[in-house]
Amino acid sequence: QTDQGTLRRYNAALSESMKAEVVAYFGAAGEAYATAAAAIAPPRVGNNPLVNGNLLISATGLAAGPRLGRLKGWLHRRQIETDLVTAEEVLELLDSIDWREDESENWPTLCWP
Repeated sequence: QTDQGTLRRYNAALSESMKAEVVAYFGAAGEAYATAAAAIAPPRVGNNPLVNGNLLISATGLAAGPRLGRLKGWLHRRQIETDLVTAEEVLELLDSIDWREDESENWPTLCWP
C-alpha cells in the first residue's frame, strides 16, 4: 500500500504521458498504482507553490541561491504531500527542518518516486 503523500507527488510531478509510461512499464502493478493515484483528490489549491522565493527570503533571511531554491523545493514537496492550503502552513514547516545547518543537497524536491 502506498501513502497518500506519495500518490499526491505522483499526480503532481508526472504528466499524463509519463503516467502512461509508468503503467506500460509496470503492467498490472502500474495500473493498480495509477488507479490508486486517480482516487486521490487534487490539491485544494492546485500544484503551484504557495511560497515564492521573495516570501522565503523574508521568512528566513537566506540569500537568493541554490540553498534557498532547495528549501523552496522541499517546502513545495511537503505542501503537495500534505495538501496544505496557505503560505502560513507551508512556512510552519520551517520548524521541522534544520534549514540553517543541514546539507541542502539532502532535501528532497517535488518528484516521483
